Amino acid sequence: MLWADYRRKKAVQVRLIRALPGFFWFVAFAYVAILLSGGLPVPARGLFALYADETVSTLSNLAVLFLIMVIVDASRLGDRFIQLLDSAPSNWPCAAAHAADWGVNEGSIVYWLDVRFVAELTHTLGKFIWYPMASLFLLVAARNAIFDNSVFSYGLAIALAILLIHLFTCAFWLQRGAIAMRKKAVDALNKQLRVLHSTNTSEQEISRLKELIADIENITEGAFTPFMQQPPVRAVLLILSGGSGLPFLDQLF
Repeated sequence: MLWADYRRKKAVQVRLIRALPGFFWFVAFAYVAILLSGGLPVPARGLFALYADETVSTLSNLAVLFLIMVIVDASRLGDRFIQLLDSAPSNWPCAAAHAADWGVNEGSIVYWLDVRFVAELTHTLGKFIWYPMASLFLLVAARNAIFDNSVFSYGLAIALAILLIHLFTCAFWLQRGAIAMRKKAVDALNKQLRVLHSTNTSEQEISRLKELIADIENITEGAFTPFMQQPPVRAVLLILSGGSGLPFLDQLF
C-alpha cells in the first residue's frame, strides 16, 4: 500500500499540480527582484537580436526553474516515503528468500531490505540533481563577460542563491531521514544480537547477523553517500569551480 501510494503521488500529472504553485510564486519573486536591481541589460544590436535574446533567456530560465521545482518535489516525496517506511514494520514478499540467503530470520532481514531499498531509491533521485545544475551552470556561464558584455543582475543572483539553498535543504532532509532510518535499523539489529548472545545461540547464527549489520553500515549509495560526494554538493562545486576543482576534491574526500 505504501509503495502504491508513492507511485500514485509521483505520477506526472500529480507532480505537476504540486510543482506549479511554487513555480509561479518564484517566477513572480524573481521578476520583482530583477526589476528592483535594475533589470537584465542586453548587449544586443538591433531589435531582432534583442527580442531573440529575451525570448531564449526567458524560456531557458523558466525551464530550469520548473525543472528545479520538480526535483525539489521529488526530494520531498522521497523524504516523506522514508518517514512512512520507517514508522512501521515492513512486509516484504521477498523477505523469506533473502532471510534464507543470509541465514537470519525474517524479522532481521526486513531492516536490511528497507535500507537497501532506500539506498536505491535515493540513488535514482540523486542522479536527477545533475540535470538542473548543468543547465544552471550554462545559464551562469552564458552571462560571463568572456562571452559578451553582459551584466549579472543582483536580483538574478539572489533568486539563483535561493533556488540552490532550497535544493540543498531538500537534499539535506532526504539524507537526514535516510541516515536516521539506518541508525534505527542498526540499533534494532544490535538489540537482537544481544538477545542471541544471552540465549547461547550458535556462533554461526550470531556471525551471520553481524555480517548483516556490517553490510547495512557499509552502504554508501544514494542518501548514504558521504556529504562531499552528494550530487547537490558536487553540482555546486562544479558551478563554482568550472569543473576544475572536482578532481582535487575527489582526492581529498
